[in-house]
Amino acid sequence: MAKPPTARLEGIEVELDGRKIIEDVDLVIEPESCIAIMGQSGIGKSTLLKVLAGILKPSQGTAVLPKRVSMVFDQEGLYPMLSGVTNIQLGIDWSSCPRKERKEKAYRWGKVFNCQSFWNQPVSTLSAGQRKRVALARAMMKDPQLLLLDETFHALDKKLRLQIMETVKSICKQDQIALVLATHDPFEAQFFQAKIYQMEPIESNANDEGQDSGQAGSRLHFGQAK
Repeated sequence: MAKPPTARLEGIEVELDGRKIIEDVDLVIEPESCIAIMGQSGIGKSTLLKVLAGILKPSQGTAVLPKRVSMVFDQEGLYPMLSGVTNIQLGIDWSSCPRKERKEKAYRWGKVFNCQSFWNQPVSTLSAGQRKRVALARAMMKDPQLLLLDETFHALDKKLRLQIMETVKSICKQDQIALVLATHDPFEAQFFQAKIYQMEPIESNANDEGQDSGQAGSRLHFGQAK
């Protein structure tokens, strides 16, 4: 019997401050699949990932999401004055996991992402690559069914980028995690053998005076840019 989808979006629309950001988005994420959401900066990729993470409630439409979703933001969202390993521990609800088990799990994921040499340092002292590794280790603490990566690899040097991408790819395959990455880089989509969806702007509607009404958003379609 086929497994049900990991997540499903139907007719999703997001409006912020009176402006449509995304409109009429349908998306099915199958178990263990990889999807790349591509498009120019500011097109709504991050907004769509926030809907998938359950962080942002859509203005219209239906979002059916799994219980365990982790998202790595472009700016990581780490606590700068706390150590790397403490930040990793924050990836799981402390009330749901005993302290000893939580620490052991944090060290285990820290080792997977090679954080040993800096995990007791404050995050504020870490390099961009080190912060990304901490953020990814933290994301895995939840044992996610769905992992969302928002431009996670773009600021890394080539060698480190490939190392981290290979680690993520291996984990997702081993733990049967569905992966969605927002990116503008075709190489990343190719590396993860992702099914590509393109976000493109909808032509804006003009009012009676011929002025832009400001209501146009972005839509999602399967395949490369038209």
